Amino acid sequence: MEQSKNRQFVCRPLDGPGREILTFILELSLDSDSGIHCILKHEFDENLAFSALPYAWGDPQVTAQVFLDREWFQLSTNLAPGVWHIRCQDVPVVM
Repeated sequence: MEQSKNRQFVCRPLDGPGREILTFILELSLDSDSGIHCILKHEFDENLAFSALPYAWGDPQVTAQVFLDREWFQLSTNLAPGVWHIRCQDVPVVM
């Protein structure tokens, strides 16, 4: 699979305020050294349970790779350690 360092992720707009949220589903991993695999999904469930991870933008030139919706993208190294830490071995994590 081709890996790109310059690819920009584009997501469709949300469906108005209060109707829809964008979830980041972190897929499970049995190997703590494996890469980050995730899916973005638009949700309409008002009772959806999800986790949140505080985040501050960092240097956009310092990145780690993430496999997002079947393509490789770059993730800020400010965010990558938190994502690796909360990843589970038995269930996907919805954020």
